[in-house]
Order: sequence, then structure tokens, then C-alpha cells
Amino acid sequence: MRYVSDSEIEKRDLKIQAQKNTTYWALLANTRGFFGFLSLTLGLVLWTKIDTTLEPKLREDFGYSPSIVSLFYTIQFVGYLVLSPFCHKILEKADGTLLTFLAFVVIGFSSFLIGPSELLAEFIPIPNSIFLMIPGLFLTGIATNFTTISTYGEMYEPFVDLHTKNGILTYDNEKLGDILAGLYNGGYSIGVIIGPFSASYIMIWLGDSFRL
Repeated sequence: MRYVSDSEIEKRDLKIQAQKNTTYWALLANTRGFFGFLSLTLGLVLWTKIDTTLEPKLREDFGYSPSIVSLFYTIQFVGYLVLSPFCHKILEKADGTLLTFLAFVVIGFSSFLIGPSELLAEFIPIPNSIFLMIPGLFLTGIATNFTTISTYGEMYEPFVDLHTKNGILTYDNEKLGDILAGLYNGGYSIGVIIGPFSASYIMIWLGDSFRL
């Protein structure tokens, strides 16, 4: 019978504990982790709302054909593509949580431009113009980098900090990668489903007064 040393027993116990520590609930129970997941989902809701609202607006307000409307749908993606290669460098120098908050402020402002906003019409008259819609869509694309890319770090970093003690990892790194991938894809999918669906019901509820 092979002798099992104390160090081997300790390693085995640490591995068992690491497996128990690494769960979906453990990531979401952390405040920053839940914030990252929620931000990802909400960011995709705001990104995909135009799937329902943009086409009827361009057709009814400006008389654009489907071929022209399709070009407007690419503007958000162009904005996203412009910044995404440099997003990681920005996150190295700035706080990811703060950037996520600022991104939602920019997306909210951009929605007022795309509308234009009837809520602000009494205070700041915003014309119903494609020359305001285009930068609104472009800014939404840029800002969405920080509601998607940065949210992965918001879920990952606090969990690692919490479960690293004296240089010893008390979590399963491989399992953590799988769980993070699952959470990220889950939040992404929820946002993509809710965005167009909720926007369609808001349009039905508010009718022609809807501006978003």
C-alpha cells in the first residue's frame, strides 16, 4: 500500500475545494461579477433594439428602400469595429467598471439622436435628421465595446482575486474558463432575444409617438 504524504493530501483537498468554489453561482454572487453579466445583457438589448425600430422609421419618415436601410444597419458594426482592436489597451489604463458606466451614458445619448427624442423636444429641439441618426448609430457601436469586451473582465477579475490566497489558487482554472464562456454566451443570447422582442412591444404600446 502506497504511503500518501501530507502534502499530497493537502493538494487533493485543495483540488476538491477548488471544484466546489468554481460554480456559476459563485461568479454571479460577486457584486462585480453580477454587474458584468447584467451589463453584457443590457448592452445587447440596447444594441439589438434597432432590429425592430430602425426599418419602419427609415421607411415611414424618409421613404428609404430596403437596400438603403440595410446600409444603416452596418453603421453600428463599423463603430464597433473601429475601436474593438484597441479596447484591451484602453482597459489596461482605465477602470473597466467606470468605462462600462460611461458606455451606457453614451448609448443613452445616442438613442436620443437616433430618435430623435420627444422627451427632450421641449428643452432641446432635435431635428428628425439622418445626419444625427448616423453619428448616433456610430457612437452606439463604439460604446458597445465597453458593454461587451470589458464585461468579461468584470466577471473574471473579482472571482480570481477572491479565490487566490497567498499565491495559491483556490479555484479550478479550466472549469472557470468553461463557466465564464457559458455565462458570457448566455448573457449575450438573452440580450439578443430581449432587445428586438421588447422594442416591438414598446412600439405597439406607444405607436407613432415611439422614438428610439
